[in-house]
Amino acid sequence: MGDSALDQDPTLAEIRPLAQSLRLGWSKRTGKGFFLRAEDFFNFIRRNKEMEKTFDGYIEHFKDDARVRGYMEGNKRAINARYGRDLNDFSHGEGFLEFAKSRVHPGGLYLIDEPEAALSPQRQLAFALFIFEMAQQGCQFIIASHSPIILSVPQAEIWRFDEFGLETVSYEQLEHVSFTRNFLQAPERYWRQLTQED
Repeated sequence: MGDSALDQDPTLAEIRPLAQSLRLGWSKRTGKGFFLRAEDFFNFIRRNKEMEKTFDGYIEHFKDDARVRGYMEGNKRAINARYGRDLNDFSHGEGFLEFAKSRVHPGGLYLIDEPEAALSPQRQLAFALFIFEMAQQGCQFIIASHSPIILSVPQAEIWRFDEFGLETVSYEQLEHVSFTRNFLQAPERYWRQLTQED
């Protein structure tokens, strides 16, 4: 999804040994799906813009050849047609949601890393609802998230990774949930502790 192929992406170097040790298995194969990190979405938008500029260059170069020019114009229109308009015209969170809604299809497998980085709290809830609705249509999502909002998707199976290993936990057992709840109930208490002079 991002700027470079996964096997060449330098930001993934640290997790390659883990990736080489894992093998995916499923009872029902699917050709639909993707792996997406929040930062990949920026790269995706930038790459689309670069493609549009490339098409513009061809359109100018072949301005006297209606057949080639028409083909290039059609390709340029197709980039944005999927989203209704240029993804740069949306706010970042709106663009991310439009991207997800246009790319997620029933029966697919989607691996998403920290989608909350692109989303306001309201957009996180909209994304969580979208995930819930698509799961009802046979999609499977594996999402790494710290967001209590995204983690609240009904019937989600939550796994916690820490220094002690891997275990399933309930929503209420999550540190992010209890911390966020406690902070929102009394933010001034946290700020008093943080700004207290010794």
